[in-house]
Amino acid sequence: MAKDMPPAALGRVLHWQREAEHGIVMGADGPPQSDTKGGVVNIDITSPVEAERVFQAVSEGGTAQMPIGETFWARRFGMRVDRYGKAWMVNCQKQPG
Repeated sequence: MAKDMPPAALGRVLHWQREAEHGIVMGADGPPQSDTKGGVVNIDITSPVEAERVFQAVSEGGTAQMPIGETFWARRFGMRVDRYGKAWMVNCQKQPG
């Protein structure tokens, strides 16, 4: 509830989500002490090839935080800050099983 939030966190976006044909786009403002300049956009994509394409598109002119690659939870995962200072996570999760 808002009464439990520190004043600096009021008016910030905790979470938003939009589903698309081939994935989900999610975002949130970072906490007040964050240096993410407006939060993080997370794109959850079902295809590793598409995840790599999207990662390269947001990478142009940006800086790497974590190159895209396979992790224990994802077929592809990478983190970048784009040329405008927006943080991005691109995720292609492994299928359960």
